Amino acid sequence: MHNELKDMDSSSKNKLQKLGFQFWKPIGNTSKLSKDEEVFFLCNGNVLCIIPKQDISNSLNYETFFSSLSKALNSDKGYFKRVQNFSLFEEIRLILIFGSEGYREITNLKKSSATILFIESLEDIFKAKELKKKLWLSIKEFSSDS
Repeated sequence: MHNELKDMDSSSKNKLQKLGFQFWKPIGNTSKLSKDEEVFFLCNGNVLCIIPKQDISNSLNYETFFSSLSKALNSDKGYFKRVQNFSLFEEIRLILIFGSEGYREITNLKKSSATILFIESLEDIFKAKELKKKLWLSIKEFSSDS
């Protein structure tokens, strides 16, 4: 029966959908993102941001956000880049972990002398003005402009 649904023409499928039938797409390789995987961004060369991949894929505004974040931390430099390896701990002075999932391999991060801050998810920050303000206030002391 599965093959019959696969071969069904679109008009028949549309009629069945109007009657309330739901057709599921095979999972396959539609999404390779895992809630447990993180994305790493380096802002201005010394601020490491760790975000669950799911937050990045759900958010179209993350580039603007990180651009603003890096400029808030240092208006002269103001750059960010995605990184794969963050082994240069001596340069990192602040680690921002976004989302409730967080980065669970904290033991590696604790070897660093950097300050670690746990922040709400990007999605929550984008939705709530109060959370944005809380974030900016929490990182203000790390700004080289102040």
